[in-house]
Amino acid sequence: MVQRATDRIVALPSAGDAQQYALDVLMQLLPLDPHRRAELEVNIALVAEAPALPELVTIRNHAYQQLGEGCTRLVELLTGRPRDEHILHQARRLHALIDGLALHLLMQFPSEDSVWAIEILREELARIASETSA
Repeated sequence: MVQRATDRIVALPSAGDAQQYALDVLMQLLPLDPHRRAELEVNIALVAEAPALPELVTIRNHAYQQLGEGCTRLVELLTGRPRDEHILHQARRLHALIDGLALHLLMQFPSEDSVWAIEILREELARIASETSA
């Protein structure tokens, strides 16, 4: 699951526009097609089953940490700033937004429009990029 998402992200062309690149990366983590939807369902199952099956905790935590690190790197890219407490706070916020959008998208019918979620994400990336100093 993590490897599939990583492979998709690594295959993305690195655009000159940091906001577009960040959007392209994060869209790979949202259930916007049947394959990504299945990946999210597996991830949610891991989270749900981890208390009963301790051997799943490592897998669950790895996926969580990878997403957190990815969000931190994207915030660094968008702001042009090195990692500090403000960057980490913005990364946690972005991580929570991705998780929330993913759940909302999973709850709607696959045939429903997902443009609303991409717009919310685009707006958040623009907000982060506008904070080049704080």
